[in-house]
Amino acid sequence: MFERIAFALFPELLLQNTPWYTTWMDQERRESVFLWRLFFPLVAVVYIGHYYLFDHPMRLQPDALWFRFRFSIAALSMATMLAYLIPSFSRSRFYWVPAALMIWLLCYTQARTIVWYQQSQYLYAFGFVVASAMLLRTSMLKSLIFGCVALTSQWPSFLQSGISRPTVVSGVVATLMFISITRSKYLSDIRFFLASQQNIDSQRRMIEMNVDFTDRIRAFLPREISTRLTERLSDNRHTVLQAVDEILTPSQRPVACLFSDIRGFTQATKSSHAFLGEGVIPNIRRCNAVIERYHGIPRKIGDLIFAYYDDANPYVNLIHCISSGFEIAEANKKFNDSQRLETRIRRHVLIANGDAIVGNLGGYDSSIEITALGSPVNLLSRIDEITKLPRFREIVRESDLVLCPTTAHLLGHLELGCTMIALELKDIGARIRDFEEVRALWLLPTTLENQAIVKRAQEYVDSNQSLTSSYAN
Repeated sequence: MFERIAFALFPELLLQNTPWYTTWMDQERRESVFLWRLFFPLVAVVYIGHYYLFDHPMRLQPDALWFRFRFSIAALSMATMLAYLIPSFSRSRFYWVPAALMIWLLCYTQARTIVWYQQSQYLYAFGFVVASAMLLRTSMLKSLIFGCVALTSQWPSFLQSGISRPTVVSGVVATLMFISITRSKYLSDIRFFLASQQNIDSQRRMIEMNVDFTDRIRAFLPREISTRLTERLSDNRHTVLQAVDEILTPSQRPVACLFSDIRGFTQATKSSHAFLGEGVIPNIRRCNAVIERYHGIPRKIGDLIFAYYDDANPYVNLIHCISSGFEIAEANKKFNDSQRLETRIRRHVLIANGDAIVGNLGGYDSSIEITALGSPVNLLSRIDEITKLPRFREIVRESDLVLCPTTAHLLGHLELGCTMIALELKDIGARIRDFEEVRALWLLPTTLENQAIVKRAQEYVDSNQSLTSSYAN
């Protein structure tokens, strides 16, 4: 009970222990100053108009008194308005003082008009007090204090004009009751403001948590998946988990896969501690950076580089994958040229196209496993086995991209003019385990001509996001 009374009389107590007290006070100051800048010029116009439209035509006497009264109030009202046009004053702690004094003066002089003009309605004076309490935009207690001060100053005028004391008392009581009722809204305004700020703060914290959660998820996702996640979240129709689930739900798609394993990795790590720190780790980082630049989705498995490209257009996947392969081969060559013999990296880049199941194949109950499963992936792992053969290493340079027949067929179908070399498996005494039907592979040398052709195709893809066999035409 006492708490309700305290909040009704001092509603600002609701904001005292919150971070929004200053915000509320600033908001009240801005809205009050804006209101007063409009109100006081209007008062000046009304008072001057009242003189010319009523006082002078009705021959109120003495005319000089009414002239001085109306124009003095108008002048003071304009001066008050001008004071609120000064930014430093409008932002000061005591910005309300001129408005309070001017409004009190309006109340006082309105009561005096009852003395000067006997036919004037005394109820207007009480109405001025009620309206003034609303204009000051303060709490119920402060409004009642202002009302008491204004009514006290009006009291002698009421009695002097001949109004009976009981009538005046009745008017005072009614006025204070009206003030109490109208200004009780101030408490409701503060409660609404507080609820709004709490809601805004809750939403802000939820947004911050969502952003932080999204950033943490992105840290564990390949760049291409992270980009897709951002696009899903930008339409404001998905939560983070919904977007992740939609993006990573396993589905069958046409893919181009890139596979590159380091040859002699196990023996090299045994003979040189620098091989990992100075060779393998920097090399893998460079290769992954190349893959992600061409929209590939890498999966790091020890020293193995594996990535898949899953655009809906298989030709786009092909160009992205070959562009990555060329850059990886070039980066690997430059890397080896700058390294000591014991930290050099030997690897072949293998590429295969086909349909595969891609996405999060590990589910959410354990660890997220973003990868691809399917024939092109299996084929690459089997091709990798024959790269260990001495005869293969004699014929195939590390800078040559090794293509499966499907990839070579797609590249030939584009009619780009790339130079490819057939590698018959029988010539090196090899066969591909589980894929005996594959009789030959294709080599795509990393020549300046081939690189220039693929670069032009890549630029076309970047600008059009499409590629078909009609490109070459």
